[in-house]
Order: sequence, then structure tokens, then C-alpha cells
Amino acid sequence: MSRKRRKENETESPGRSAAILRGLRLAGWLLALAGAAGGAAFFVFEWNRFLSHDPRFVLPAEDGPDGSLVIEGARHVPRAAVLRVFAPDRGRSVADIGLERRRQELRRLDWVRDATVRRIWPGRILVRIEERKPVALIQVPAGISGRFGEPLRMQPALIDEEGVILPVNGPVQGSPPLLLGVRREQDVEERGRRVRLMLRILRELAPAASRIPEVDLTDPDNVRISYQTPQHIVVLALGNERYLERLNVFLSHYESIRDRLSHRAVLDLTTEGRITLVEASSEDSR
Repeated sequence: MSRKRRKENETESPGRSAAILRGLRLAGWLLALAGAAGGAAFFVFEWNRFLSHDPRFVLPAEDGPDGSLVIEGARHVPRAAVLRVFAPDRGRSVADIGLERRRQELRRLDWVRDATVRRIWPGRILVRIEERKPVALIQVPAGISGRFGEPLRMQPALIDEEGVILPVNGPVQGSPPLLLGVRREQDVEERGRRVRLMLRILRELAPAASRIPEVDLTDPDNVRISYQTPQHIVVLALGNERYLERLNVFLSHYESIRDRLSHRAVLDLTTEGRITLVEASSEDSR
């Protein structure tokens, strides 16, 4: 019996030794990986500490001639407003600046539709501004006028396709139409719907769009436009469909009725093939 057990032990020992060897190798690999991970973590820690404390990477305390804060694409956004966003970062390493946070703050500025913020090593920041594109003028309250008939004093503002109201900073580019029926107290979605309706109407009336200085969407189901004739401006009620067809009815009869028109007279074109004088101008009513 003892001889048989001895023989079994002799046959088992090579397999057991191989298993122990494999275990030692695995442990060695695990130790090597742990050492490499620790070394990498230490390197990253030291690298980040280097970036945070080395003076070469610091955003200067003041915006000097070196252009430490480079701003591109800002035509209407005041430079001072962009500088205020980055004021807390002055004197800090550009590596520690939260770029996404600053981007979101920039997007809250007037005229900014979107922005990108990048680091330019060793110590500069690049800001690219995508400005909103105004498509119309609107009137917004600007205070109390003191007049009984018109208690509010109005001032012009701009509005983009998304319904965002923009302050007028400097001269207005082009000749955007005046959009009536859009108010600041409306939510941005409603303002956007009315702006897009105005753009659709002007696209349909494209051949005559340059003669349309105003679009009135106070009642979107009864669109009114102001149309510039050679003599004066008239107001045309077009309803809520077939805008070009109804405008063409007016144009085809204009020569025969122009002597009876007055400035700001309101003509209803919603009845098939007919032109109805709804309201004479205030000058005529006096």
C-alpha cells in the first residue's frame, strides 16, 4: 500500500508544481500591472500639478496687448461682456478653466447663439462666437410715455428665427421688415412660430417682398401686410392662405383704384376676386 501511495504522489507532484508556477506568474503580472497603474496615476497627478502651478500656463490678470483672450465672430456681442465671463479665471492656469461651463455662460449673453472655447497653450484662450441672425424688427416697451393715448414708450428691437429678442447694437444690417403682433411677454416658442410664419409669407411673396415693410401677425388667421406703392403705403388683409394670389388681385386692379387710395388705407382681399375698403387712413377720417 505504501509503495502505491508513493507512486501516486510522484505522479501528482509535476501537475501541482505547474499550477503553483502559473499562480506565481499571474501574481507577478498583477503586481506589474498594479505598479504600472500606480506609476501612471502618479505621472498624471504630477503632470496636472505642473500644469496648474507653472506660471507659463497662467491666464494673465489683465487683458493686455498679447491677446491672452482671443475672441472671434463677435460683431454685436460686446467684448467687455465676454471678458466678464472669464474674469474669475484671471491669474489661474488655463488647464484649470472649465471650458464647458464658460461656454454655457457665453450662450446666455445677448446675440450669442452658440460658442466654442479652446485652450491655446501655453497660456491663451480662444473663444469663437456664433451670433444670432436677426430677421425682423419688433417694437418693445421702453417705459412710460406720459401721453394719455399712448401710455407706453416703444423702442425697436430685433428678433431671430427662433423667436429670441435681440437688442439693437449699432446700425441694423439690411432692411428687415417690421413684425407686428410679437410681444416680449409671449413665450419664445410662440414668438418663433410667428416669426417663421412671417418668413413663409415673405417667401411666397418673394417677387414683391422688397415692397413689404411691415407684416402684422396680431391675428395669424388674418395676416396683414403693408405694401409700398409709388404714391403711399396701403395695408392689405390677406387672410391665412393664398397670399400671393390675393396680392396679385390688388396689383391687377391697382391702376384703376389708385386715385381713391390714401396713406395707410386698409383693403380686405380675402373675398374671392374682390377688394373691399375696410378702413380709410386716419388722415381721411379726420
